[in-house]
Amino acid sequence: MPSVACIGGSMAYRLMAEGRMPGKDLGTQETPFGPSAVVHQIGEDTGAFLFLSRHGERGYHQAPRFINHRANIWALKSLGAEQVLSWSGPGAINKKMTPGSVIIVDDLVDETRHRDDTFYEHDGLGFIRQHPVFCDQCRQALTAAAEKTGLLVHEQGTYACTERSAAG
Repeated sequence: MPSVACIGGSMAYRLMAEGRMPGKDLGTQETPFGPSAVVHQIGEDTGAFLFLSRHGERGYHQAPRFINHRANIWALKSLGAEQVLSWSGPGAINKKMTPGSVIIVDDLVDETRHRDDTFYEHDGLGFIRQHPVFCDQCRQALTAAAEKTGLLVHEQGTYACTERSAAG
């Protein structure tokens, strides 16, 4: 199994559904947190990766607050993922980060209040050290790949996660 996984938004899923990222359906995975979303293996051999659609397989039908994030992460880990990347299209409040830009985030603000936030409910391990917040090796690889596209790349950015979108 691949050691890299991608959790993609509804547009990333659309690429797969249209056949632009051909893959194999691995189905939902049973986890201690319930069933995961459907996992796919995209490609074969060296470039293969696991893919999971954040919002499900019927477009944007599941709001972030109701996604079983723990089951999804557990499923990817149990299938061999050691690195998980997120591919999504959130909004930006920095006007320099224009639509079509690639942002390699280096920090995080979690303003959610109604989501499960630990894998260790009954183990007494309530936290994981988060410095650096994101893997430097992954960030460097993403930056190098993004720069080859010719798109505007921002090597720093803070991802702020809230219970609902600012627009809705």
